[in-house]
Amino acid sequence: MHSNLRPGEKSITMRYCRSVYGAWCLIGVFGVVLSFSKVGFEGFFGAICNGVVFMLALNFLVTAIRTVRPPQRRTLFVRSGFLGALALMPLTSKLFGM
Repeated sequence: MHSNLRPGEKSITMRYCRSVYGAWCLIGVFGVVLSFSKVGFEGFFGAICNGVVFMLALNFLVTAIRTVRPPQRRTLFVRSGFLGALALMPLTSKLFGM
């Protein structure tokens, strides 16, 4: 059977992929819920960023459920890094006084 993996590269399973995107969905929902307790721009900005995290993670999760093959390892890590950067954006704006 032909495999398109490079030597030494491990494949990821669909269960792992779905669990990663599901965890990002939960992080996004909890971020939106927790940002309602904050007042002003900080709360609004946090709700927007975490809402985007939830929507993107939900999109990635639905796409992963519909496809037969798991995504490449690099794709999963790039998407997770992007979602992590979005989730941390309200914190960094608070640290730098924006």
